[in-house]
Amino acid sequence: MTVSNYLLDTNNINVRQQLDFWVDAVCRTYTGMTVHKTGMESAGNGFAGKMAVKDMGQISISSARAERSRVDRTRANISNSTEDIFLLYLQARGQSQLRQANQDIFLQQGDLALCDGTRPSELNLLPEAANQHEMIVVKIPTPHLVTLAPGARALAGIKMDGNTGVSAILSNLILNAWKHRDELTGNFEAQVAGKLLDFIALSLNEYMPQQIPGSTIQAGHLLQVKQFINNRLTDPELSI
Repeated sequence: MTVSNYLLDTNNINVRQQLDFWVDAVCRTYTGMTVHKTGMESAGNGFAGKMAVKDMGQISISSARAERSRVDRTRANISNSTEDIFLLYLQARGQSQLRQANQDIFLQQGDLALCDGTRPSELNLLPEAANQHEMIVVKIPTPHLVTLAPGARALAGIKMDGNTGVSAILSNLILNAWKHRDELTGNFEAQVAGKLLDFIALSLNEYMPQQIPGSTIQAGHLLQVKQFINNRLTDPELSI
């Protein structure tokens, strides 16, 4: 199973195989991770999870609904990975606790958080009562994001308030893109993906620390210079 358009439901799987099936789906859709059931019942009693995925070219958007559990990205997972990605989490239902890069945050409905796939992380899913937890996840290849937001790694594990500022707009944009995903095809799909990337970068800039590593700043300046030159190659007033 590669990241494309698909829907899966553990209810269609034998009870004793449901958790393993879910772990495999999580790893194939996002990146190598370990899932632990943290509710009162054991894994032998099954695992409730549903996932739908929309591949939009530059990025993918998915909805993952699951019962109470913990999702770890371990050093072993990282060493076995072949891709470099960011995951942008959007809390749709329930609550979550995310730990990464010395940060420990709680996500409420509408909140966002950026998770760096090159660092260990722990995500605790905390459903509300009988309702399953739901997370909308935007998977972004690192080169696509750092081109627009060179300091993105400095924001790993930071909570982005989904009720104020640019993050509130971004939260609604992602939710609407997911809601209308089946209506997006061809060039429109690619254009929406590009605009979402632009807005994700804009929202990240709202939370960018005043001081970020020098190498990151230099990379950003170099990118700006390259873009300036490329945009003006045909300008007769531009000379060497």
